[in-house]
Amino acid sequence: MVRAQTMSTAKRLTIDSADFVRVERHIDGQAPIASFTRLIEDLPEQASQGEASMVYWSLQGYKAPRGESMLRLSVQAAPLVECQRCLGAFHYPIDAETTLELVKSEQDLALDVDGSTGEIDHDASEKILASTHLDVLDLVEDELILCLPYVPTHDICPDQVALPEDNLEKEASPFAVLEKLKK
Repeated sequence: MVRAQTMSTAKRLTIDSADFVRVERHIDGQAPIASFTRLIEDLPEQASQGEASMVYWSLQGYKAPRGESMLRLSVQAAPLVECQRCLGAFHYPIDAETTLELVKSEQDLALDVDGSTGEIDHDASEKILASTHLDVLDLVEDELILCLPYVPTHDICPDQVALPEDNLEKEASPFAVLEKLKK
């Protein structure tokens, strides 16, 4: 197992993905969340210190039972997002694991699509093109972006304010009479 260093500078970690799987390597590391510029582009300003400011990841290469070349990526992070209900900031916990199948050509990327019907086999694993210079942190960032909700919200907003229309009298439903008849 190889332990990667913290990636706080422009230094990137690239691997030969086919060789990585062939020798069944495993690497893990951490990087400041601020180094993932695509991820934080539309998010509130992220913490610069502490546990919440880091992304932890691991990548393992292996062969599947039928001989497919596979990568298992695990990421953990808690980026600061803005609740779309109350507009308050909160840390959104991400603890994700994904499995990617390495393929050798772009034609292999489309093998999960039935040529006659255009239907996609949803049980097939996700595929990526094998590369001699696969940027691991780009792969980590892609997974983090996919894990973020499109509209982040608290489960229960901490300071939920009653809206003026909440205090208005509700009109009686025309079906209320029928409800009384049921009793």
